[in-house]
Amino acid sequence: MIQSKKTYWLDLWPIALIVFITILILNSLFEFMDVPNNFLLGGAGDGLSNYFYLTYHLKHGSGWMFDGLLYPYQENILYTDSALLIYLFNWVDNNIMTIEPNIVGIYHTILIHAFIACPIFVYAVLREYRVGKLFGVIASIFISFLAPQVLRIFAHFSLSYTFYIPMLWYFILRLMRSPKPWKWALGTIVSISLMSLMHPYYLVLGGFFVLGFAGLYTLSNLKNFKQERAKIISLLAASLVPIVVISFFLAMADPFDGDRHTTPYGMFVYTSNIEAVFLPSTGPFRSLMETYVKYKYKYSGEGYAYIGIVTLFILFFAFARFLKKLWTRRFQKPLRFSSHGSINIIMGVGILLLILSFALPFIYMEFLLDLVPKLKQFRSLGRFAWVFYYAATIFAAYFLYTNYKALAQHKAKALGINMLVVVFLVWGVDMNIKVREISGNLEKQAVKNNLFHSTSNRLATILEQEGYQSSDFQAILPLPYLHIGSEKFYLHGDDQTIRQSYACAYQTGIPIAAAKSARTSLSVSYKHVQLFSGPYTEKTILKDFKNDKPLLIITTPNAVSKFSAEELRIFEQSQMIAQDAEVILTALPLSAFGTKFPELKAKFQQQKQSFIQTDGIYKPTPNSPLLLNRFEDIPNDGALRGTGCFEYSHKPNTIAEFVLFEGQKFPNQPKDQPLELSFWMQSDDSHAGLNALFVEQYAPNGSLVDRVECYPKFGAYVYKDWVCPKINFVLKDPANSITLRVRHIPRAENIKIDDLLIKHQNEDVYWGVGQDEAAFIYNNFIIPN
Repeated sequence: MIQSKKTYWLDLWPIALIVFITILILNSLFEFMDVPNNFLLGGAGDGLSNYFYLTYHLKHGSGWMFDGLLYPYQENILYTDSALLIYLFNWVDNNIMTIEPNIVGIYHTILIHAFIACPIFVYAVLREYRVGKLFGVIASIFISFLAPQVLRIFAHFSLSYTFYIPMLWYFILRLMRSPKPWKWALGTIVSISLMSLMHPYYLVLGGFFVLGFAGLYTLSNLKNFKQERAKIISLLAASLVPIVVISFFLAMADPFDGDRHTTPYGMFVYTSNIEAVFLPSTGPFRSLMETYVKYKYKYSGEGYAYIGIVTLFILFFAFARFLKKLWTRRFQKPLRFSSHGSINIIMGVGILLLILSFALPFIYMEFLLDLVPKLKQFRSLGRFAWVFYYAATIFAAYFLYTNYKALAQHKAKALGINMLVVVFLVWGVDMNIKVREISGNLEKQAVKNNLFHSTSNRLATILEQEGYQSSDFQAILPLPYLHIGSEKFYLHGDDQTIRQSYACAYQTGIPIAAAKSARTSLSVSYKHVQLFSGPYTEKTILKDFKNDKPLLIITTPNAVSKFSAEELRIFEQSQMIAQDAEVILTALPLSAFGTKFPELKAKFQQQKQSFIQTDGIYKPTPNSPLLLNRFEDIPNDGALRGTGCFEYSHKPNTIAEFVLFEGQKFPNQPKDQPLELSFWMQSDDSHAGLNALFVEQYAPNGSLVDRVECYPKFGAYVYKDWVCPKINFVLKDPANSITLRVRHIPRAENIKIDDLLIKHQNEDVYWGVGQDEAAFIYNNFIIPN
């Protein structure tokens, strides 16, 4: 371990040279942003949403709570992007000086110039290992601009801070050689905590990085534990204190604590793989692999951490040398990559986190996740490969320099220089490919900032011209509807509608009654999605609306054709305000979400006289309903209605399909009869999404003649925490049989299903609840007293 007290990285001209080169590269990449406030790095998706969080909160919000989305509720800005910056910007704007008109430009300036810190910290680490100044400058530039986080500049802005891991590495080195290690431990705690408020992933990335170092360092110093005790305790504190502090802060500041999804989607999807780390994703090296090796890529975007050709060959050489020592039994320590203990330990940590980024061992032994349930919240395990990237590339730079020095000491300095020139050329080609890729993506994705700009008032002006004020509306309702974040429903809306909704909210201060953030409250999600559950379901969210003012519907001419049947019904009840080629604005009274219970009850009283009654079921003909199963023969305390429901359980952590019914025939029905299938399925937080459904139709010879798929996560009727998908299909032949197949989601503990109904699509069916006919079921909807 390094014992010298000298600080090696504070060299004026190398630091100045690093800053100069970095700024040149950044200027070449972002030269189109002559005025940073006039452009957006991403005009859609997560990038656009992150701009909205920033600009809306600065202009209309305050503190830690964000009310621009999820109306009538609020969300903590910690569940947005760059939460700490958003809070600080808001405080400065409210207390010191007005920065809101230029906030996008200020944000860009910080975001882009933060890249300068990465090569400085990489250089600092390399100098701690006695690497030469000029070599350190060149290597730090290559390592920094090949970093996997650079590509995050297009969407997940706060994850693009490439300096984070090298900074922690440098702090660890200073801690290890400081006579007062607690000072550097305190600096590490503050750094991890502050960066965690920028994005929660920094908490586990930094915490696991430092904790892994502490663990491996402890194992390698068991014999002299007493002498190293202060360092070990400092390392443990530096890794664990931020986790405790931020977890406590999240719990205290979370308005929906305990009401968020515990098992989000992606744990075994957003992982890394061999290709994403060791093979190039683009450029001539990949072309060579595909042409001559015939290698089929399985690229992982979330797990991208390409280490570069130079580092790949050096690691290959180091591994070959390790195998040789293993074969000749001349190795002392299996993880002895270099003569410096700290590099060996950090390479060990990098390898461990690389294994974790592959979802190992959890992908084979998922029950282990129950021991660390909080880890499931960090579903993009592929991001842990970033630590390995820095560990491998800095090790490679150190390895190159030590070999160059060895050649120089053996009077082969010219050979060493030639070796470095060739290596730097190859490394430079790799970096150039990455820089060109970034430049190309910027040209495609960067757009003019005509949404969140002080001169952008188009929609507010339209409303004013039509005689409306922002205070006339209580919320914006985008159609098609947007609801992303609950992990249960995936209603993606329409890109242009979302853009117009964000712009209008920013210009007017009218919040949006939709969701687009991480881990949205489950109970709130059910209430929001229930708005589109038809006139026969009471909308519980209306009780939480702040007043009786109408909603402002925002859509576009091209988006109307994408409306669901229920969205179209609601839209048709709104009053037109204005329409042009880009946007449609209408006023929607809250009465559009009202129920038709009295009308339906009167209709039932009229129809029941002519309907056929069998076992409490009212139907228009003897053949209706075609199938009704209330599962009352299966007692279950968790039933939606009655005393029983179907419940399916199997070994967790596996994908399975089960048949709810099969071989069902309808011999008395005419050919091409349109039918409707519905049932109620309970939703819980044991798994993401909702179970996929498949209605299969088989001919008498057993051949599959039709298959209708249904994914309730894209839209379903909601009642409390139960959802009801409705599937329409056509009976192609009375001789055919029907099978309902349900796909069991991985990690789901069980599935509860109640009240399965198949009926004629255009016929009504009623059945009673208990002995009171004033409360009954209409086409599988509960009509209360």
